[in-house]
Amino acid sequence: MRFVVLFAGLVLAGCATPCADLITESSTRTLVCEDGSHLVVTFNPTPNPARVEQVGYPPLELPLDTSSSGYRFASSGAELRGTLGADATWIRPGAALTTCREQVEGQSAPAL
Repeated sequence: MRFVVLFAGLVLAGCATPCADLITESSTRTLVCEDGSHLVVTFNPTPNPARVEQVGYPPLELPLDTSSSGYRFASSGAELRGTLGADATWIRPGAALTTCREQVEGQSAPAL
């Protein structure tokens, strides 16, 4: 019995935050980045939980990756990492890391 409880605890502890199976419906957020770019990020249930759209680049489908806190979506050198309601970092191959902030609908772009 102790083994079952210990195993269940280890499985839950190894789950990235948020766990992929906890994303049950799509949501879209607009991020404004300090380099002047805008991202439209759609968080989806699996298999590709995040779709990142940036003007001038093809959309990227990023799978959920392990993160100690918040979220991390990464694949092939592209990475979106952050916490809901807080700043995020964004990097795509060939570009520098930039900090982004969620733009709330009806408000002007936040100062970075």
